[in-house]
Amino acid sequence: MALPTYSTGTASVAVGGTVVTGVGVAWTGINAKQGDFISIGGAAEVLITEVTDATHLKIAPWPGTVKTSVTYVIYQNYVGRVVGVAAAEDVGEMLEKLHTDALPFIVGSGETVPNPSYGDDGQFAYSPTTGQWWVKSGGVWVQTVPPANAGAVLYSAQSLTTAQQEQARKNIYAAPMDALSYSGMQINGSMEISQEWGTAGVGFTGIAAKYVLDGWIGNCNMGTAACTAIQQPITTEVPGFKSCLQFIVSTAKASFSGTEYFRFTTPIEGYRFLRAKWGTASATLVTVSFWARASVAGTYRLLIANFDASSVSAWVTFSLTAGATFQWISVTMPAITTGTWKGDNSLGAMLIIEATSSSTPNVFTTVGNYFSISGVVVLPGSEAPTAARSSLIMRPYDQELATCKRYFQKVEATLRFAATTTGQFMEMNAQWLVESRGYPAVTVGSGALQNVAPTYPQVFGINPIACRFVIQSIAAGDTYALQTPLTVNARL
Repeated sequence: MALPTYSTGTASVAVGGTVVTGVGVAWTGINAKQGDFISIGGAAEVLITEVTDATHLKIAPWPGTVKTSVTYVIYQNYVGRVVGVAAAEDVGEMLEKLHTDALPFIVGSGETVPNPSYGDDGQFAYSPTTGQWWVKSGGVWVQTVPPANAGAVLYSAQSLTTAQQEQARKNIYAAPMDALSYSGMQINGSMEISQEWGTAGVGFTGIAAKYVLDGWIGNCNMGTAACTAIQQPITTEVPGFKSCLQFIVSTAKASFSGTEYFRFTTPIEGYRFLRAKWGTASATLVTVSFWARASVAGTYRLLIANFDASSVSAWVTFSLTAGATFQWISVTMPAITTGTWKGDNSLGAMLIIEATSSSTPNVFTTVGNYFSISGVVVLPGSEAPTAARSSLIMRPYDQELATCKRYFQKVEATLRFAATTTGQFMEMNAQWLVESRGYPAVTVGSGALQNVAPTYPQVFGINPIACRFVIQSIAAGDTYALQTPLTVNARL
């Protein structure tokens, strides 16, 4: 078997010289070894006594004439190359198989370019540190675009920048750890839950603040202008969503002064917003994404405030074109390291989306104009789902309903007994379907009553999980309160 040689580039040596200088050569690595022999310009070979660097060799004194930029041949016959030649051939076959499968050479973290002694023409090299690619061409590594299979996942450990990590996750549709926050800090972002009003509208005019849907409040200060906010069905407008929160103008107003506005606000419990770490040196960015549409094109805005609005983010703007087509909006709020941001079961933060003010387009110029939002998600960090994947991050309806009942729920109480005298009491334990956020306010509605004293039914001992439901008889006989609705309100 003929031993391999290396002859890329040219070589020069002086008469009697002991230093050979190369141009276009790569004499490090496996191409040249101490103990190999070199023939320059067709002359007899001499022993290589040292590989100084990639372009210089030391030899025994050159016995021939001066050679300047001539061809040469390094005979790779150093004994260390041939000991265990069978094993070396096996390794060579393995490497050849890897190379023909287009696996790249890896550039180490301490290197800026590939080792010039490695690789054959057509092979690739890759740096996990910088993300750069090279291809071997004419014996030289040349920087290039990634090959066709460069999108494959690398399983080796890598030192990537934050931007490179984010891009890698996007490439494989992987959620970052900070986005795995159980589908966001908001509640009812898909606008599906409307326990109080159902599909009925809620009217607004003057100064008002009312819940329209679970977790969503309409706030206004707008003088004589008026609108109705409602859970509006959507069918094909946004695939994956069936409802939006929308207001429709019922009384127009030509302009809004500096103190007038209409806003949608969603309060976020401290336990939910705590993960953003606002008010501390470790505060993170917060990304808000949602679908929106408006009758009037222009630049709208939103912000996040703490429980008493003593610490407020800057307004962040977003633009909408006019019309019935929903647009996917994603904005990242800067981290707030100051102020008091509660992390308990009280109000932690408020997301405020401003639909009309003196700083935004005036949707109230024409009766019938509207502003709509859906698919709201509030995530710690700088990443958000794409429009195409926005519905995938929403919590399922049954889980969202249970989450909403922490703040507002309706239960029924039924109590019946045979009274033996006037003024006789009977009570039961009325338990909530879901534990309330705190001690709720309970309102007793009208059920079917018989022989019940006028001031009853009443509730006592209200706590986060239940209350006592009590009735009193007017006289002896069948006494009951059937299917009596109890509204349990622990809203923020």
